[in-house]
Amino acid sequence: MNVYNRLSYLNPEKYFVVQPASFRYRLPTAIYQPYCLNVTKINILAAHRHYTSLLSAICLLHKRTVMNAMSKLHYLFTKHLRTMYAGEKSMVNALNAMSVTSEVPQMQEFYKVKAGENMLVLALLNKAFRMMGANADGETDSIIDSFLHNPEWRDVEYDSIYKSMMLSGRAIGVYRTNAMMTAISSAEDLAMFDVAEVLMECLPLVKFNRYEFEFLKTEFEKSGMVAREVEAA
Repeated sequence: MNVYNRLSYLNPEKYFVVQPASFRYRLPTAIYQPYCLNVTKINILAAHRHYTSLLSAICLLHKRTVMNAMSKLHYLFTKHLRTMYAGEKSMVNALNAMSVTSEVPQMQEFYKVKAGENMLVLALLNKAFRMMGANADGETDSIIDSFLHNPEWRDVEYDSIYKSMMLSGRAIGVYRTNAMMTAISSAEDLAMFDVAEVLMECLPLVKFNRYEFEFLKTEFEKSGMVAREVEAA
């Protein structure tokens, strides 16, 4: 008679507990623990080693995945900033050129002021690049360049004012604002909070300004009337 039969023969209700759901019998912990203690320790150690190794592998894989993702985000963030820098630089060159060719004093002053604002954005972007330890060159802004270098533009006051009106318009303003907001959120995702603060300073300079647009619209209408008078003469 084995130990289980002896215990059940002595007092089955004391040493066995009935589980109605599975109709299994089990010994009280105080009875079976001395017999299973060594086996339990071995199983726990084996399971601990197995799951520790598995957990380490999962953590290592997760770490590498996160590092690869962050490296990719950093690359795209730097590329995005360089594209923005190239666009602002193209706008500065165009505004400076228009300020030289313009014959209207109000427009000359406007072009100089707007070029100064874009140069301030460039200075802030340069500051962000220095914080990141990267250079600002290497990309082009295809949207800004395709607009500025349209072969249909003529070197006349009428087209220059219209070009500057489009640059200060809502569409380009939304484009520049969205680009800056994307850069700010990416910097925060990369924990570059000092860079994000610098980029936040650029936001007021790239947003759409209704007063500037209305001024350019008025000057555009005046230049149109002048152009028509010249053509009629």
